[in-house]
Amino acid sequence: MKLRLLLAILLPFAVCGVQWLLWDYLDPYAWFLFFPAAYFSAWIGGLWGGLAGTTIGTLLVWYVFMPPPSSFALDAPTATFPILVFLVMGALFAFFFERLRQAQARGETRFEATFEQAAVGIALVALDGSWLRVNGKLCEIVGYGHDELLERTFQDIT
Repeated sequence: MKLRLLLAILLPFAVCGVQWLLWDYLDPYAWFLFFPAAYFSAWIGGLWGGLAGTTIGTLLVWYVFMPPPSSFALDAPTATFPILVFLVMGALFAFFFERLRQAQARGETRFEATFEQAAVGIALVALDGSWLRVNGKLCEIVGYGHDELLERTFQDIT
């Protein structure tokens, strides 16, 4: 998990370097590459990675690409609007990816409980007939131990 957080934090710096190289072509569009960076920071790092990536991206754009360059000063008060929009969108990306990750974990937990505690035999079988996964009830039904059954194929016992 720490590696994912580190990647989410480093992504805005990498994007800043790419945008710096392409700045002659992207000139008025300071946020062009940073919106995808905020999205992927949230996808990679979850809530904290997304918030950190968005904050770092905001500071980099503000300091490097918004006029006057190399300064946190703003030319016009209207320049605060894109900063706020970017911060809100990055926070939403982070929030929704965290919610998706939690929902996925709950779904996997339910699947595990259903699979292991079912009153019927359940198995996941590969296309070649080998067992990928079996529950205890299936082992009981076919009369093989768990490891012994996994060494066989579906066709071996039918």
